Amino acid sequence: MLENTIMGKITDEYKDDLLVRMAHHSTAIEGNTLTQGDTTSILIYGYIPKGMNEREYYEVKNYKKAFSFLLEAEKEISSTLMKQYHKLIMENLRDDNGQFKKTGNMVIGADFEPTKPYLVPSMIENWCN
Repeated sequence: MLENTIMGKITDEYKDDLLVRMAHHSTAIEGNTLTQGDTTSILIYGYIPKGMNEREYYEVKNYKKAFSFLLEAEKEISSTLMKQYHKLIMENLRDDNGQFKKTGNMVIGADFEPTKPYLVPSMIENWCN
């Protein structure tokens, strides 16, 4: 069993299941086409399915390090912790990993407008406090 400050006591099997589901669904909503089975192969068995897109591989693979980081973190949520997590989750994917966004973005089909880049640092600080 793994004991930590975020989730208390969880079994390794539960942790693996949570990791796979989190990685699969979080990347799928961003357009990643890997199946949950592909995600399991990469994260649990270390097997890379043939012909895999490199970007999709790293989108899923990075979740393992980021997930472990969050489970082992004995810190309160802060902007620094969020940047550290972002750095891990975006490794090999973006040059600005670990930084707040500097350009605007949009969510197609959503009824809200994402936060403007210049407001992100103060919004994160307010949310954490």
